[in-house]
Amino acid sequence: MQHASLSPFLTIATHIPSGGRFPGDSYVGPRLCAECHSGEYALFSRSGQALTMRMATERRLSDQLAGRTVADPERPDVRWTYAKQKGEFLIERQEARKIERFVVDYALGSGHHATTFVTVLDLDPPKILEHRLTYYTREGPVVL
Repeated sequence: MQHASLSPFLTIATHIPSGGRFPGDSYVGPRLCAECHSGEYALFSRSGQALTMRMATERRLSDQLAGRTVADPERPDVRWTYAKQKGEFLIERQEARKIERFVVDYALGSGHHATTFVTVLDLDPPKILEHRLTYYTREGPVVL
C-alpha cells in the first residue's frame, strides 16, 4: 500500500478522547438522569436516537468494511479503502495517484437505516469532515 500524508487542510491536531469527552466537561451523561427518570432512560437507551452518534470503532459496520475497497458510485475514478489498525478505523481515498488518509472518529446514524462516518479535523473552532459515502443498511454505499 502506498503511503501519503493528509493534505494541510485535513490535519488532525487533537484527538477526541475515548468516549468523546474531555476531563472537566460539565455534561453529566444519561446515567445520572436515570436515577430520577428510570422509565424515560430505559426507553431512550433502546431508541435509535440513543445510538445516533458513536465512536466509529464501536460500529459493526466498521468491522464489515475493514479490508474492503469500494468504488465511488458517482465517480468511478475514486476508490475508498477501509481498515482497522491499532484501535482506529481508517478511510483511504484514492483518485488517480493522489491518496488521502483519514482517522474516522465517529459514526452518525443509528445503524438501523444508515451510517455516515465523520472525522474531527479541529476542535477550536470545531470542524468535522463528513465522509462522502453513506451506508444504508439494505443498499450499501450511497452518496449524499
